Amino acid sequence: MSNTDRVEAESAVIDATTIEYLRKCSINLSPEKYEITKVDATVMVLDIRGFTGLCSRVDSDTICEIIKEFVLSALEISLCPFCDYVKTLGDGVLFIGEGQLDEVFAELLSSYRNLISSFEGDERLSLIDGIGLSVVHGEVFKYEIPAVRGLGYKDYFGTLVNLAFRLHEVIKVGAGGGVAQGSKIVMTDATLGLLKSQPNRTLAVTAALKGIPEDMTRGIFIIAPEDFE
Repeated sequence: MSNTDRVEAESAVIDATTIEYLRKCSINLSPEKYEITKVDATVMVLDIRGFTGLCSRVDSDTICEIIKEFVLSALEISLCPFCDYVKTLGDGVLFIGEGQLDEVFAELLSSYRNLISSFEGDERLSLIDGIGLSVVHGEVFKYEIPAVRGLGYKDYFGTLVNLAFRLHEVIKVGAGGGVAQGSKIVMTDATLGLLKSQPNRTLAVTAALKGIPEDMTRGIFIIAPEDFE
């Protein structure tokens, strides 16, 4: 047997450990494994404000450093008990929490304040125009697929998920204002009214958001993080 034939013969033999690993990673996408349920959840989106404009004003190394620190900080936040799901989306991060709104928001607010402070303390990171945070609570759809045995897959969708992203459109910040001044929380009146502790000051805004029913956008509040006790 030639060396080539020997290598091919040996490579065709798969040991038991490898076979077991492949079995665990087998895909099962049959329809009966696909489950969709409705859950009450808090949908939260962090977003770097003015990021498109910032990309044209600073060098690529600085942009990469900002994104790296932002994503790493967001992933650290996702380890908090309130977070059941996280998805990174460039300069935005989606969090989902299925716990009680007051508990979820209290932990989120603390993490959000810490994130702002950490960006203020770095000369390059402080170049951004703020970190926006949108928060909505209500009924969303959750789907789960045990596609990879032992791991599974889940995601969330629905109008409130879309709304959490659209709400950032009402946060208007000027370039060069600084990360602290431009970091605002935006919430609907329906979500804000569910909190036991209300912020000291609010600014009511009515806005038309693409694809969102008008009755969900009649009362939108932009709030500074320090306005929450």
